[in-house]
Parts: sequence; structure tokens; C-alpha cells
Amino acid sequence: MMVSVSSLKADDLEKAYDFLVAGGFFETTGRISKAKLGKVVDTLKDLGDIPRGFAAEQLVLPDVTELTE
Repeated sequence: MMVSVSSLKADDLEKAYDFLVAGGFFETTGRISKAKLGKVVDTLKDLGDIPRGFAAEQLVLPDVTELTE
């Protein structure tokens, strides 16, 4: 799926995925730090990847993900 929607090569995507899994970058408990998520959102705003008015809460699925302090 990622190959079909991106301009990346399958080999590069596989390496990136393996890196993220090995590094424990995927949240498995359903609980995400509001402060950490906010830092990611702020960085994406600074890079111009998302609009200034974007709120971190927009990334949370109600009844699936819990924001923690």
C-alpha cells in the first residue's frame, strides 16, 4: 500500500518500517503522551507540513486512543 501511494521504493519502505518496529516507535497500549504528540505536531507546523491551526487531538481516535499527561 505504501509503495502505491508514495514515490518511495519498496526496499526503502521496508527498511524504514523495520527501523520503526525495532526502535519501538509504534504505540501498543493505546495511550499517547499529549506533550510528546504536541511536540511532533509543533515540529510539523514549523516545517510547514501541517497548518498552524492543527490540533494534536485531531490525531486521536475516540474510544481507541487515550491522551495522557
